[in-house]
Amino acid sequence: MTDDKQSLNRGRAVRIAIQIIGFVAGIAAIGWCLKTALKQENREQFAKLADAPAELIALMLGLSLLTLALNGVAFWIAIRPVKRIPLPDVLATNGLCTFLGYLPFKAGAIVRFAIHNRRDKVPVATIGAWFGSLAVVMLLSFAVMTGAAIGRGRIDPIWFALAVGLALAGGGVLIAVARAFRGEPGLQRLERLVGLTRIAALKRPLRWNVWLQLHAGFDMLASPGAVLGGMANRMLDSAVQAARFVVAAKILRLTGFPIEDFTLQQALMVSLMYFIVGVVSPSGLAGLREGAVGAWAAPLLAMAGMHSADDERTFIALGLLVSATEFFAFVLGAGLGLAWLRPDRLLKLRAAVGGGGGSGGTGGVEGRGGGGENHRGAEAQTGESGGP
Repeated sequence: MTDDKQSLNRGRAVRIAIQIIGFVAGIAAIGWCLKTALKQENREQFAKLADAPAELIALMLGLSLLTLALNGVAFWIAIRPVKRIPLPDVLATNGLCTFLGYLPFKAGAIVRFAIHNRRDKVPVATIGAWFGSLAVVMLLSFAVMTGAAIGRGRIDPIWFALAVGLALAGGGVLIAVARAFRGEPGLQRLERLVGLTRIAALKRPLRWNVWLQLHAGFDMLASPGAVLGGMANRMLDSAVQAARFVVAAKILRLTGFPIEDFTLQQALMVSLMYFIVGVVSPSGLAGLREGAVGAWAAPLLAMAGMHSADDERTFIALGLLVSATEFFAFVLGAGLGLAWLRPDRLLKLRAAVGGGGGSGGTGGVEGRGGGGENHRGAEAQTGESGGP
């Protein structure tokens, strides 16, 4: 076995080990959450959850469905500068893959790659650039909202104006930087920068097809619609996620749970942490988010100057209630997504991956805008690397 193959196998083994450890940690976190939340003094309150107002439970389910839809819209906004995929298709894929996110080994991400590559003909490397640009916009949005919340100390019209101003400023800088490197002129500019190193070997990858596909990320981030629209969508989604925690706190309080008033700014900080832990978790959605809320919510609020008298059991109860209602909403979203995508067509895609070898979807990325972006239409075939 060559050194390259040995290195590849070691890397694969490490990734699998991380996934397994993360999955076990998630299960352990769920166990800790349930053990802590269901202590004798809390069992009576949890038993009363069955008597929670139906309209509040329905509101929690509706908010979870809304955040699922908004996350799908975020994917659609991000890819539009380089590839037009119908919004219902993106929403359906997101609904299915978000539910699969409960499974370990990043099953949701793998299926998402496969569907967009085989069904929508987006090159694998461009999918990576797509997800990368989405992450950049998401992190910038979270930084803006968190900074404004900490600086203002409460969420009100002044906070909103501050957040919008920071978003416009930060988004404008991001767009300007991306525009300097988009399209053929941007590619040439990168080549000149790499040329300053006087290492010729570094210039060759800039003309490889994989890099040309990755380079589409600059086109996405150079689009005001993709960046500013994505930030607006993410801020709206964050408001919805915060509202879920506010409603959950009200449900717990109405059913006799000893919980303090949960302000919107506290809910925003906790919901952002809940969401980010779910995104970066190597083992799926289950467990780690609820454990993080229980263990870190109070210290996080204290660091942000938003002290809360609630203890870890209260925050665990909040996380569990949000996750429970979210699960049922995501099951519905997955069912609707699967019905729209049609299982028979997905199975045909799987058969094509299994029997088609390197003939995977060709789908060049549609160039957009001036500046000589025609190189985008000559991108290579995706090969089998996008298959499940």
